[in-house]
Amino acid sequence: MTSIDVYNSLKHDILYLNLRPGDMISELEICKQYGISRTPARDAIKALVAEGLLEVRPHVGTFISLIDLSKVSDSVFIREVLEQAVLKELCPNFNSYDALNLEAILSQQSALVNSERTSETSWDFIQLDNKYHEKLFEIAGKTGIWNSICSTNQHYNRFRTLLVKCDLDDIEKLYEQHRQIYNFLLSHDEENLHIIINKHVTSGFKRCHEVMEKYSRYFTP
Repeated sequence: MTSIDVYNSLKHDILYLNLRPGDMISELEICKQYGISRTPARDAIKALVAEGLLEVRPHVGTFISLIDLSKVSDSVFIREVLEQAVLKELCPNFNSYDALNLEAILSQQSALVNSERTSETSWDFIQLDNKYHEKLFEIAGKTGIWNSICSTNQHYNRFRTLLVKCDLDDIEKLYEQHRQIYNFLLSHDEENLHIIINKHVTSGFKRCHEVMEKYSRYFTP
């Protein structure tokens, strides 16, 4: 197993909250868990520290970083402003060929919503949610902007996972909003598209106090 494999596995567990904010991890435990030497374990830790998902406290240890709500707020703001701008540009030019690309993802989401719920359901849906929005940016020719958003939203991603796990951001509701975005694009309804994008991107964050009351230990003071 390479350092990249270990990095991807640890990142999945951090983003999915299998490794909880504030938890301590050790290089030795990682070596034992993955059957690797210290070098790939150390490289994976360094990469996750660089992304802000781990923090090293000198003479204490390495910990899963707490979720910083101010960074979540910044990510929501950036995401909403940029997505509004991109879809405003896309809306007049959206066509039936573009629609086919979204229909395939919506079909996958629908199957997941209607399937038996498992411990991985929320994670799987969030991946499809991200895939849907990435496709919107790709259709608009703005993949670079989407990649820039993704490079700075690690706190936001964990917050979203927490919302879904707490049933405060129901995947059925998210799917219906995706369907509405699709329909408003297809009908070139820019006004309603603006409204649903605002609701879709910001509604979860408006419930942050409910999450913090239940999981205060996961957040920075």
